[in-house]
Amino acid sequence: MEIGKKQKKTIILLAVVLLTVFCLNCFSIMAADEHNYSFVVGTENQRVNSLKDIQLSLSNMYQSWTGRILVHGIISFFLYVGTFLYNILNPIVLILFLILLSKIATGKINFYAISIGLICFVWGIPSFGENFVWLSGSLNYLWPVCAMLALLLLYDKYILQDKPLATWQKLILLPLAFLVGFSQENTAFVMGMFFILVAITQIKKFWKWKTSKKVLSIMTIIAFGIGALLLLFAPGNFARLTTTGGMHVSFTLIVQNLMGILKILLAYGLSLILVLVMRAKTKKPLGMMVKKQFILFIIPMVIALLPMAVLAEFPSRAMLPYTVFLVISLLINISYLRQTENWMKTAIEIASVVVAIASTYLLSYNAFLAYKYVEPIKQEIAFQVAMAKHEGQDRVIVPAFTEYQKIQRDGIVLGFFPETIDNGMNNFYMAKYYGVKSIEAVQEGHVIIEIDITGEEVANEYNVIDRETQEIVGKRIVRAVNAIGPDMVGRMIYTIPKEKIGQYVLAIPKEVKANITEAVIKDFSGIKPIELTKVVN
Repeated sequence: MEIGKKQKKTIILLAVVLLTVFCLNCFSIMAADEHNYSFVVGTENQRVNSLKDIQLSLSNMYQSWTGRILVHGIISFFLYVGTFLYNILNPIVLILFLILLSKIATGKINFYAISIGLICFVWGIPSFGENFVWLSGSLNYLWPVCAMLALLLLYDKYILQDKPLATWQKLILLPLAFLVGFSQENTAFVMGMFFILVAITQIKKFWKWKTSKKVLSIMTIIAFGIGALLLLFAPGNFARLTTTGGMHVSFTLIVQNLMGILKILLAYGLSLILVLVMRAKTKKPLGMMVKKQFILFIIPMVIALLPMAVLAEFPSRAMLPYTVFLVISLLINISYLRQTENWMKTAIEIASVVVAIASTYLLSYNAFLAYKYVEPIKQEIAFQVAMAKHEGQDRVIVPAFTEYQKIQRDGIVLGFFPETIDNGMNNFYMAKYYGVKSIEAVQEGHVIIEIDITGEEVANEYNVIDRETQEIVGKRIVRAVNAIGPDMVGRMIYTIPKEKIGQYVLAIPKEVKANITEAVIKDFSGIKPIELTKVVN
Protein backbone atom coordinates (compact mmCIF):
# COMPACT_ATOMS: atom_id res chain seq x y z
CA MET A 1 0.00 0.00 0.00
CA GLU A 2 2.87 2.35 0.80
CA ILE A 3 4.42 1.70 -2.61
CA GLY A 4 1.09 2.56 -4.23
CA LYS A 5 0.95 5.89 -2.40
CA LYS A 6 4.51 6.79 -3.41
CA GLN A 7 3.84 5.91 -7.02
CA LYS A 8 0.42 7.57 -7.24
CA LYS A 9 1.65 10.44 -9.45
CA THR A 10 3.52 8.01 -11.67
CA ILE A 11 0.47 5.77 -12.11
CA ILE A 12 -1.73 8.74 -13.02
CA LEU A 13 0.85 10.03 -15.50
CA LEU A 14 1.26 6.65 -17.19
CA ALA A 15 -2.50 6.12 -17.28
CA VAL A 16 -3.01 9.41 -19.12
CA VAL A 17 -0.23 8.52 -21.58
CA LEU A 18 -1.80 5.11 -22.13
CA LEU A 19 -5.24 6.54 -22.82
CA THR A 20 -4.14 9.42 -25.05
CA VAL A 21 -1.82 7.31 -27.20
CA PHE A 22 -4.55 4.67 -27.53
CA CYS A 23 -6.88 7.41 -28.82
CA LEU A 24 -4.20 8.71 -31.19
CA ASN A 25 -3.74 5.19 -32.56
CA CYS A 26 -7.47 4.68 -33.02
CA PHE A 27 -8.02 8.02 -34.75
CA SER A 28 -5.05 7.75 -37.13
CA ILE A 29 -5.49 7.08 -40.82
CA MET A 30 -3.51 4.27 -42.41
CA ALA A 31 -0.42 5.28 -44.37
CA ALA A 32 0.71 4.17 -47.81
CA ASP A 33 3.04 1.66 -46.11
CA GLU A 34 0.17 -0.11 -44.34
CA HIS A 35 -1.93 -0.19 -47.52
CA ASN A 36 1.05 -1.64 -49.38
CA TYR A 37 2.06 -4.16 -46.68
CA SER A 38 -1.45 -5.57 -46.79
CA PHE A 39 -0.26 -7.31 -49.96
CA VAL A 40 2.42 -9.94 -50.49
CA VAL A 41 5.70 -8.24 -51.38
CA GLY A 42 6.86 -9.21 -54.86
CA THR A 43 3.36 -9.86 -56.19
CA GLU A 44 1.08 -7.56 -58.15
CA ASN A 45 -2.14 -7.70 -56.15
CA GLN A 46 -2.01 -10.77 -53.90
CA ARG A 47 -3.51 -9.71 -50.58
CA VAL A 48 -2.16 -11.21 -47.34
CA ASN A 49 -4.86 -13.69 -46.32
CA SER A 50 -2.91 -16.19 -44.22
CA LEU A 51 0.21 -16.68 -42.15
CA LYS A 52 1.70 -18.50 -45.13
CA ASP A 53 1.23 -15.33 -47.20
CA ILE A 54 3.10 -13.36 -44.52
CA GLN A 55 5.96 -15.86 -44.67
CA LEU A 56 6.15 -15.54 -48.47
CA SER A 57 6.03 -11.75 -48.25
CA LEU A 58 8.88 -11.64 -45.72
CA SER A 59 10.99 -13.98 -47.81
CA ASN A 60 10.56 -11.76 -50.86
CA MET A 61 11.21 -8.64 -48.78
CA TYR A 62 14.46 -10.06 -47.33
CA GLN A 63 15.72 -10.73 -50.85
CA SER A 64 14.57 -7.53 -52.53
CA TRP A 65 14.13 -4.66 -50.06
CA THR A 66 15.27 -4.90 -46.40
CA GLY A 67 16.59 -7.10 -43.63
CA ARG A 68 13.95 -5.85 -41.17
CA ILE A 69 11.76 -8.89 -41.65
CA LEU A 70 11.19 -9.27 -37.89
CA VAL A 71 9.44 -5.91 -37.52
CA HIS A 72 7.77 -6.18 -40.91
CA GLY A 73 6.49 -9.61 -39.97
CA ILE A 74 4.79 -8.05 -36.93
CA ILE A 75 3.42 -5.23 -39.11
CA SER A 76 1.96 -7.75 -41.58
CA PHE A 77 0.48 -9.77 -38.71
CA PHE A 78 -1.32 -6.75 -37.23
CA LEU A 79 -2.65 -5.78 -40.66
CA TYR A 80 -3.82 -9.36 -41.18
CA VAL A 81 -5.63 -9.78 -37.85
CA GLY A 82 -6.78 -6.15 -37.59
CA THR A 83 -5.15 -2.95 -36.38
CA PHE A 84 -7.26 -2.79 -33.20
CA LEU A 85 -4.87 -5.28 -31.56
CA TYR A 86 -2.00 -2.94 -32.37
CA ASN A 87 -3.96 0.02 -30.99
CA ILE A 88 -4.16 -1.79 -27.64
CA LEU A 89 -0.59 -3.08 -27.48
CA ASN A 90 1.30 -0.03 -28.74
CA PRO A 91 0.45 2.28 -25.78
CA ILE A 92 1.49 -0.54 -23.42
CA VAL A 93 4.86 -0.78 -25.18
CA LEU A 94 5.29 2.99 -24.80
CA ILE A 95 4.61 2.71 -21.06
CA LEU A 96 7.18 -0.08 -20.80
CA PHE A 97 9.60 2.09 -22.78
CA LEU A 98 9.26 4.95 -20.25
CA ILE A 99 9.62 2.60 -17.27
CA LEU A 100 12.77 0.99 -18.70
CA LEU A 101 14.19 4.45 -19.40
CA SER A 102 13.71 5.37 -15.74
CA LYS A 103 15.10 2.06 -14.45
CA ILE A 104 18.29 2.35 -16.52
CA ALA A 105 18.95 5.99 -15.63
CA THR A 106 18.02 5.93 -11.93
CA GLY A 107 17.65 2.29 -10.91
CA LYS A 108 14.01 2.88 -9.99
CA ILE A 109 10.63 3.78 -11.45
CA ASN A 110 10.77 7.49 -10.65
CA PHE A 111 8.10 10.06 -11.40
CA TYR A 112 10.65 12.73 -12.23
CA ALA A 113 12.59 10.46 -14.59
CA ILE A 114 9.45 9.33 -16.44
CA SER A 115 7.97 12.84 -16.66
CA ILE A 116 11.21 14.44 -17.89
CA GLY A 117 11.85 11.54 -20.26
CA LEU A 118 8.32 11.86 -21.64
CA ILE A 119 8.58 15.60 -22.29
CA CYS A 120 11.86 15.01 -24.13
CA PHE A 121 10.07 12.82 -26.67
CA VAL A 122 6.79 14.73 -26.83
CA TRP A 123 8.35 18.18 -27.09
CA GLY A 124 12.02 17.62 -27.93
CA ILE A 125 11.82 15.64 -31.17
CA PRO A 126 10.05 16.45 -34.47
CA SER A 127 8.73 12.94 -35.02
CA PHE A 128 6.70 11.80 -31.99
CA GLY A 129 3.80 10.73 -34.19
CA GLU A 130 6.04 8.77 -36.54
CA ASN A 131 7.93 7.07 -33.70
CA PHE A 132 5.12 6.38 -31.23
CA VAL A 133 1.77 6.48 -33.07
CA TRP A 134 2.17 5.40 -36.69
CA LEU A 135 1.89 1.62 -37.01
CA SER A 136 4.88 1.05 -39.29
CA GLY A 137 6.91 3.75 -37.53
CA SER A 138 6.28 2.43 -34.01
CA LEU A 139 7.08 -1.14 -34.98
CA ASN A 140 10.27 -0.04 -36.76
CA TYR A 141 11.49 2.25 -33.98
CA LEU A 142 9.61 2.27 -30.65
CA TRP A 143 9.28 -1.50 -30.30
CA PRO A 144 12.92 -2.38 -31.22
CA VAL A 145 14.23 0.42 -28.97
CA CYS A 146 12.05 -0.82 -26.11
CA ALA A 147 13.57 -4.30 -26.57
CA MET A 148 17.01 -2.67 -26.68
CA LEU A 149 16.36 -0.96 -23.33
CA ALA A 150 15.26 -4.28 -21.79
CA LEU A 151 18.49 -5.90 -23.00
CA LEU A 152 20.50 -2.91 -21.80
CA LEU A 153 18.92 -3.10 -18.35
CA LEU A 154 19.65 -6.82 -17.93
CA TYR A 155 23.20 -6.58 -19.26
CA ASP A 156 23.98 -3.53 -17.13
CA LYS A 157 22.65 -5.27 -14.03
CA TYR A 158 24.61 -8.47 -14.68
CA ILE A 159 27.90 -7.11 -16.06
CA LEU A 160 28.41 -3.58 -14.75
CA GLN A 161 26.58 -3.75 -11.43
CA ASP A 162 27.60 -7.37 -10.82
CA LYS A 163 24.13 -8.33 -9.58
CA PRO A 164 22.61 -11.79 -10.13
CA LEU A 165 19.89 -12.38 -12.68
CA ALA A 166 16.79 -14.45 -12.03
CA THR A 167 16.53 -17.71 -13.95
CA TRP A 168 13.89 -16.33 -16.31
CA GLN A 169 16.08 -13.31 -17.01
CA LYS A 170 18.99 -15.56 -17.97
CA LEU A 171 16.70 -17.59 -20.20
CA ILE A 172 15.50 -14.57 -22.18
CA LEU A 173 18.89 -12.84 -22.40
CA LEU A 174 20.16 -14.67 -25.50
CA PRO A 175 16.93 -14.61 -27.57
CA LEU A 176 16.40 -10.97 -26.57
CA ALA A 177 19.92 -10.09 -27.72
CA PHE A 178 19.35 -11.84 -31.06
CA LEU A 179 16.01 -10.08 -31.60
CA VAL A 180 17.51 -6.66 -30.82
CA GLY A 181 20.34 -7.24 -33.27
CA PHE A 182 17.95 -8.53 -35.92
CA SER A 183 15.31 -5.82 -35.52
CA GLN A 184 16.56 -2.53 -36.94
CA GLU A 185 19.83 -1.04 -38.25
CA ASN A 186 19.99 2.01 -35.98
CA THR A 187 19.31 -0.10 -32.90
CA ALA A 188 21.97 -2.58 -34.03
CA PHE A 189 24.53 0.22 -34.49
CA VAL A 190 23.83 1.82 -31.10
CA MET A 191 23.70 -1.40 -29.09
CA GLY A 192 26.68 -2.80 -30.96
CA MET A 193 28.83 0.17 -29.95
CA PHE A 194 27.59 -0.17 -26.37
CA PHE A 195 28.74 -3.82 -26.28
CA ILE A 196 32.12 -2.93 -27.77
CA LEU A 197 32.85 -0.17 -25.27
CA VAL A 198 31.62 -2.27 -22.33
CA ALA A 199 33.94 -5.08 -23.46
CA ILE A 200 36.89 -2.67 -23.63
CA THR A 201 36.24 -1.18 -20.19
CA GLN A 202 35.54 -4.52 -18.49
CA ILE A 203 38.39 -6.55 -19.97
CA LYS A 204 40.46 -6.57 -16.74
CA LYS A 205 37.48 -7.67 -14.62
CA PHE A 206 36.49 -10.33 -17.16
CA TRP A 207 39.20 -12.77 -16.08
CA LYS A 208 38.00 -12.64 -12.47
CA TRP A 209 34.41 -13.58 -13.29
CA LYS A 210 32.95 -17.01 -12.78
CA THR A 211 32.95 -19.24 -15.84
CA SER A 212 29.15 -19.14 -16.06
CA LYS A 213 29.19 -15.34 -16.15
CA LYS A 214 31.91 -15.27 -18.79
CA VAL A 215 30.02 -17.71 -20.99
CA LEU A 216 26.68 -15.90 -20.67
CA SER A 217 28.17 -12.46 -21.37
CA ILE A 218 30.05 -13.71 -24.44
CA MET A 219 27.06 -15.69 -25.73
CA THR A 220 24.85 -12.61 -25.37
CA ILE A 221 27.17 -10.59 -27.58
CA ILE A 222 27.42 -13.45 -30.09
CA ALA A 223 23.63 -13.80 -30.25
CA PHE A 224 23.31 -10.06 -30.81
CA GLY A 225 26.05 -10.17 -33.46
CA ILE A 226 24.38 -13.00 -35.39
CA GLY A 227 21.11 -11.09 -35.47
CA ALA A 228 22.84 -7.87 -36.54
CA LEU A 229 24.77 -9.60 -39.34
CA LEU A 230 21.60 -11.26 -40.67
CA LEU A 231 19.93 -7.86 -40.64
CA LEU A 232 22.70 -5.73 -42.12
CA PHE A 233 23.84 -8.17 -44.80
CA ALA A 234 20.39 -9.08 -46.08
CA PRO A 235 20.40 -9.24 -49.92
CA GLY A 236 17.49 -6.79 -49.92
CA ASN A 237 19.62 -4.04 -48.36
CA PHE A 238 22.03 -4.11 -51.30
CA ALA A 239 19.17 -4.34 -53.80
CA ARG A 240 17.54 -1.32 -52.15
CA LEU A 241 20.69 0.77 -52.46
CA THR A 242 20.42 0.58 -56.24
CA THR A 243 16.95 2.16 -56.12
CA THR A 244 17.72 4.88 -53.55
CA GLY A 245 20.86 6.39 -55.04
CA GLY A 246 23.47 4.01 -53.65
CA MET A 247 25.99 4.60 -50.87
CA HIS A 248 27.49 8.05 -50.55
CA VAL A 249 29.32 9.94 -47.84
CA SER A 250 27.27 12.84 -46.52
CA PHE A 251 26.95 14.26 -43.03
CA THR A 252 24.12 16.60 -44.02
CA LEU A 253 21.33 14.31 -42.79
CA ILE A 254 23.13 13.69 -39.49
CA VAL A 255 23.46 17.44 -38.89
CA GLN A 256 19.81 17.99 -39.83
CA ASN A 257 18.65 15.26 -37.46
CA LEU A 258 20.84 16.60 -34.64
CA MET A 259 19.27 20.01 -35.17
CA GLY A 260 15.90 18.29 -34.85
CA ILE A 261 16.76 17.23 -31.29
CA LEU A 262 18.48 20.52 -30.44
CA LYS A 263 16.23 21.06 -27.41
CA ILE A 264 17.38 17.77 -25.89
CA LEU A 265 21.02 18.51 -26.75
CA LEU A 266 20.77 21.87 -25.00
CA ALA A 267 19.04 20.33 -21.98
CA TYR A 268 21.78 17.70 -21.72
CA GLY A 269 24.51 20.34 -22.06
CA LEU A 270 22.92 22.44 -19.32
CA SER A 271 22.56 19.43 -17.03
CA LEU A 272 26.24 18.55 -17.53
CA ILE A 273 27.30 22.09 -16.64
CA LEU A 274 25.13 22.02 -13.51
CA VAL A 275 26.65 18.67 -12.50
CA LEU A 276 30.16 20.12 -12.72
CA VAL A 277 29.14 23.27 -10.83
CA MET A 278 27.38 21.35 -8.04
CA ARG A 279 30.26 18.88 -7.83
CA ALA A 280 32.67 21.78 -7.25
CA LYS A 281 30.32 23.41 -4.73
CA THR A 282 29.18 20.42 -2.67
CA LYS A 283 32.17 18.09 -3.17
CA LYS A 284 29.65 15.25 -3.51
CA PRO A 285 31.34 12.36 -5.35
CA LEU A 286 30.14 11.60 -8.84
CA GLY A 287 28.38 8.25 -9.03
CA MET A 288 29.68 5.48 -11.27
CA MET A 289 26.96 6.04 -13.86
CA VAL A 290 27.71 9.78 -14.02
CA LYS A 291 31.40 9.07 -14.55
CA LYS A 292 30.76 6.42 -17.19
CA GLN A 293 27.89 8.03 -19.06
CA PHE A 294 30.25 9.13 -21.81
CA ILE A 295 31.64 5.62 -22.23
CA LEU A 296 28.30 3.84 -21.96
CA PHE A 297 25.98 6.22 -23.78
CA ILE A 298 27.46 9.39 -25.31
CA ILE A 299 30.43 7.87 -27.14
CA PRO A 300 28.42 4.86 -28.45
CA MET A 301 25.74 7.30 -29.65
CA VAL A 302 28.24 9.47 -31.51
CA ILE A 303 30.14 6.57 -33.11
CA ALA A 304 26.91 4.77 -34.05
CA LEU A 305 25.80 7.87 -35.98
CA LEU A 306 28.73 7.59 -38.38
CA PRO A 307 27.39 4.64 -40.45
CA MET A 308 24.31 6.74 -41.22
CA ALA A 309 26.56 9.14 -43.17
CA VAL A 310 26.98 6.53 -45.90
CA LEU A 311 23.38 5.33 -46.12
CA ALA A 312 20.95 6.72 -48.65
CA GLU A 313 18.16 7.32 -46.12
CA PHE A 314 18.20 8.69 -42.57
CA PRO A 315 14.78 10.15 -41.67
CA SER A 316 14.33 12.01 -38.39
CA ARG A 317 12.34 9.12 -36.89
CA ALA A 318 15.47 6.92 -37.22
CA MET A 319 17.14 9.12 -34.56
CA LEU A 320 15.16 7.44 -31.76
CA PRO A 321 17.86 4.93 -30.60
CA TYR A 322 20.45 7.72 -30.49
CA THR A 323 18.08 10.15 -28.78
CA VAL A 324 17.29 7.52 -26.14
CA PHE A 325 20.98 7.29 -25.16
CA LEU A 326 21.13 11.08 -24.89
CA VAL A 327 17.99 11.19 -22.72
CA ILE A 328 19.37 8.45 -20.44
CA SER A 329 22.51 10.58 -19.95
CA LEU A 330 20.33 13.63 -19.20
CA LEU A 331 18.35 11.67 -16.60
CA ILE A 332 21.56 10.38 -14.99
CA ASN A 333 22.74 13.98 -14.56
CA ILE A 334 19.38 15.03 -13.11
CA SER A 335 19.47 12.07 -10.72
CA TYR A 336 22.87 13.26 -9.46
CA LEU A 337 21.64 16.85 -9.08
CA ARG A 338 18.69 15.71 -6.94
CA GLN A 339 21.14 14.28 -4.43
CA THR A 340 23.29 17.39 -4.05
CA GLU A 341 21.14 19.87 -2.11
CA ASN A 342 17.55 19.98 -0.87
CA TRP A 343 16.69 23.07 -2.92
CA MET A 344 17.89 21.29 -6.06
CA LYS A 345 15.73 18.26 -5.27
CA THR A 346 12.70 20.51 -4.68
CA ALA A 347 13.31 22.39 -7.93
CA ILE A 348 13.50 19.14 -9.89
CA GLU A 349 10.33 17.81 -8.25
CA ILE A 350 8.45 20.98 -9.18
CA ALA A 351 9.86 20.88 -12.71
CA SER A 352 8.77 17.23 -12.99
CA VAL A 353 5.16 18.11 -12.18
CA VAL A 354 5.22 21.01 -14.65
CA VAL A 355 6.60 18.94 -17.53
CA ALA A 356 4.24 16.06 -16.72
CA ILE A 357 1.29 18.43 -17.01
CA ALA A 358 2.73 19.96 -20.19
CA SER A 359 3.37 16.65 -21.92
CA THR A 360 0.02 15.12 -20.98
CA TYR A 361 -1.71 18.31 -22.12
CA LEU A 362 0.02 18.11 -25.50
CA LEU A 363 -0.92 14.45 -25.88
CA SER A 364 -4.51 15.01 -24.75
CA TYR A 365 -4.96 18.07 -26.97
CA ASN A 366 -3.59 16.25 -29.99
CA ALA A 367 -5.80 13.24 -29.27
CA PHE A 368 -8.73 15.67 -29.35
CA LEU A 369 -7.48 17.11 -32.66
CA ALA A 370 -7.23 13.60 -34.12
CA TYR A 371 -10.78 12.86 -32.99
CA LYS A 372 -12.11 16.17 -34.33
CA TYR A 373 -10.33 16.39 -37.67
CA VAL A 374 -8.81 13.03 -38.67
CA GLU A 375 -11.46 10.52 -37.61
CA PRO A 376 -14.37 12.18 -39.53
CA ILE A 377 -12.49 12.33 -42.82
CA LYS A 378 -11.15 8.83 -42.26
CA GLN A 379 -14.73 7.58 -42.00
CA GLU A 380 -15.85 9.73 -44.95
CA ILE A 381 -13.14 8.30 -47.20
CA ALA A 382 -14.23 4.75 -46.35
CA PHE A 383 -17.86 5.74 -46.99
CA GLN A 384 -17.14 7.32 -50.39
CA VAL A 385 -15.11 4.29 -51.48
CA ALA A 386 -17.89 1.92 -50.40
CA MET A 387 -20.52 4.00 -52.21
CA ALA A 388 -18.48 4.16 -55.41
CA LYS A 389 -17.83 0.42 -55.40
CA HIS A 390 -21.52 -0.24 -54.73
CA GLU A 391 -22.38 1.81 -57.82
CA GLY A 392 -19.79 -0.04 -59.91
CA GLN A 393 -17.34 2.87 -60.17
CA ASP A 394 -13.61 2.23 -60.10
CA ARG A 395 -12.47 5.88 -60.07
CA VAL A 396 -13.30 7.27 -56.64
CA ILE A 397 -13.49 10.88 -55.43
CA VAL A 398 -12.91 11.34 -51.68
CA PRO A 399 -12.81 14.44 -49.43
CA ALA A 400 -9.56 16.42 -49.42
CA PHE A 401 -8.14 17.27 -46.01
CA THR A 402 -7.74 21.03 -45.56
CA GLU A 403 -6.99 21.41 -41.85
CA TYR A 404 -3.25 20.64 -41.87
CA GLN A 405 -2.39 23.84 -40.01
CA LYS A 406 -4.54 22.65 -37.11
CA ILE A 407 -3.10 19.15 -36.68
CA GLN A 408 0.60 19.59 -37.43
CA ARG A 409 1.59 21.94 -34.62
CA ASP A 410 3.44 19.38 -32.51
CA GLY A 411 4.18 16.58 -34.97
CA ILE A 412 1.97 14.23 -32.95
CA VAL A 413 -1.17 13.83 -35.07
CA LEU A 414 -0.50 12.04 -38.34
CA GLY A 415 -2.28 12.74 -41.59
CA PHE A 416 -1.66 10.28 -44.40
CA PHE A 417 -4.33 11.78 -46.64
CA PRO A 418 -4.81 11.39 -50.39
CA GLU A 419 -3.87 14.28 -52.66
CA THR A 420 -5.84 15.80 -55.53
CA ILE A 421 -4.31 13.81 -58.36
CA ASP A 422 -4.17 10.06 -58.31
CA ASN A 423 -0.43 9.57 -58.73
CA GLY A 424 0.19 10.68 -55.15
CA MET A 425 1.75 7.90 -53.08
CA ASN A 426 -1.14 7.73 -50.59
CA ASN A 427 -3.65 7.79 -53.46
CA PHE A 428 -1.86 5.00 -55.33
CA TYR A 429 -1.61 2.55 -52.44
CA MET A 430 -5.02 3.45 -51.01
CA ALA A 431 -6.58 2.65 -54.39
CA LYS A 432 -4.69 -0.64 -54.47
CA TYR A 433 -5.88 -1.45 -50.94
CA TYR A 434 -9.54 -0.76 -51.74
CA GLY A 435 -9.37 -2.51 -55.11
CA VAL A 436 -10.24 0.46 -57.32
CA LYS A 437 -8.51 2.02 -60.31
CA SER A 438 -7.83 5.43 -58.79
CA ILE A 439 -8.57 7.70 -55.84
CA GLU A 440 -8.59 11.48 -56.09
CA ALA A 441 -9.38 14.06 -53.42
CA VAL A 442 -11.40 17.26 -53.76
CA GLN A 443 -12.30 19.93 -51.23
CA GLU A 444 -15.95 20.30 -50.18
CA GLY A 445 -17.69 22.74 -52.52
CA HIS A 446 -15.03 22.32 -55.21
CA VAL A 447 -14.73 20.21 -58.35
CA ILE A 448 -11.84 18.62 -60.23
CA ILE A 449 -11.54 19.45 -63.91
CA GLU A 450 -9.60 16.91 -65.97
CA ILE A 451 -8.65 17.48 -69.61
CA ASP A 452 -7.07 14.62 -71.56
CA ILE A 453 -4.80 15.34 -74.50
CA THR A 454 -3.00 13.42 -77.22
CA GLY A 455 0.10 14.21 -79.22
CA GLU A 456 3.02 16.04 -77.62
CA GLU A 457 3.36 15.62 -73.87
CA VAL A 458 2.70 18.79 -71.90
CA ALA A 459 4.29 19.42 -68.48
CA ASN A 460 3.80 23.20 -68.26
CA GLU A 461 2.04 24.55 -65.18
CA TYR A 462 -0.56 26.52 -67.12
CA ASN A 463 -2.47 29.18 -65.24
CA VAL A 464 -6.10 28.98 -64.21
CA ILE A 465 -7.59 32.41 -64.87
CA ASP A 466 -10.80 34.29 -64.15
CA ARG A 467 -12.34 34.67 -67.61
CA GLU A 468 -14.04 37.93 -66.61
CA THR A 469 -11.06 39.72 -65.05
CA GLN A 470 -8.15 37.75 -66.59
CA GLU A 471 -6.62 37.43 -63.11
CA ILE A 472 -4.65 34.30 -62.25
CA VAL A 473 -6.57 32.29 -59.64
CA GLY A 474 -4.60 29.04 -59.68
CA LYS A 475 -2.41 26.68 -61.64
CA ARG A 476 -2.71 23.34 -63.33
CA ILE A 477 -1.53 20.51 -61.04
CA VAL A 478 1.39 18.75 -62.69
CA ARG A 479 2.76 16.63 -59.87
CA ALA A 480 1.57 15.33 -56.53
CA VAL A 481 3.66 16.31 -53.50
CA ASN A 482 4.47 12.64 -52.85
CA ALA A 483 4.22 11.44 -56.42
CA ILE A 484 4.74 7.96 -57.76
CA GLY A 485 5.94 8.13 -61.35
CA PRO A 486 6.64 11.09 -63.64
CA ASP A 487 4.88 14.44 -63.91
CA MET A 488 1.33 14.54 -65.22
CA VAL A 489 1.89 15.15 -68.96
CA GLY A 490 -1.07 13.55 -70.74
CA ARG A 491 -3.74 14.98 -68.43
CA MET A 492 -4.36 18.54 -67.36
CA ILE A 493 -6.00 18.79 -63.94
CA TYR A 494 -7.07 21.71 -61.82
CA THR A 495 -9.61 22.39 -59.07
CA ILE A 496 -12.05 25.29 -58.75
CA PRO A 497 -15.05 26.23 -56.59
CA LYS A 498 -18.21 24.63 -57.96
CA GLU A 499 -19.92 28.00 -58.42
CA LYS A 500 -17.05 29.19 -60.64
CA ILE A 501 -17.56 26.57 -63.36
CA GLY A 502 -17.36 28.36 -66.71
CA GLN A 503 -15.72 31.43 -65.14
CA TYR A 504 -12.43 29.91 -63.89
CA VAL A 505 -10.77 28.29 -66.91
CA LEU A 506 -7.38 26.95 -67.95
CA ALA A 507 -5.38 29.25 -70.23
CA ILE A 508 -3.60 27.07 -72.79
CA PRO A 509 -2.12 27.66 -76.27
CA LYS A 510 -4.11 26.86 -79.40
CA GLU A 511 -1.78 24.00 -80.38
CA VAL A 512 -2.42 22.25 -77.05
CA LYS A 513 -6.16 22.97 -77.23
CA ALA A 514 -6.24 21.25 -80.61
CA ASN A 515 -5.06 17.98 -79.00
CA ILE A 516 -7.82 17.78 -76.40
CA THR A 517 -9.71 14.49 -76.58
CA GLU A 518 -11.95 14.69 -73.53
CA ALA A 519 -12.87 16.93 -70.61
CA VAL A 520 -14.65 15.76 -67.47
CA ILE A 521 -15.79 17.25 -64.17
CA LYS A 522 -15.42 15.27 -60.94
CA ASP A 523 -16.93 15.64 -57.49
CA PHE A 524 -18.66 13.43 -54.92
CA SER A 525 -21.62 12.93 -57.27
CA GLY A 526 -19.42 11.19 -59.81
CA ILE A 527 -17.57 11.85 -63.08
CA LYS A 528 -19.36 13.57 -65.97
CA PRO A 529 -18.36 15.05 -69.36
CA ILE A 530 -18.22 18.84 -69.61
CA GLU A 531 -18.12 21.23 -72.57
CA LEU A 532 -14.64 22.46 -73.51
CA THR A 533 -15.84 26.06 -73.57
CA LYS A 534 -16.48 25.84 -69.83
CA VAL A 535 -12.99 24.62 -68.89
CA VAL A 536 -10.45 26.19 -71.27
CA ASN A 537 -9.92 29.73 -72.43
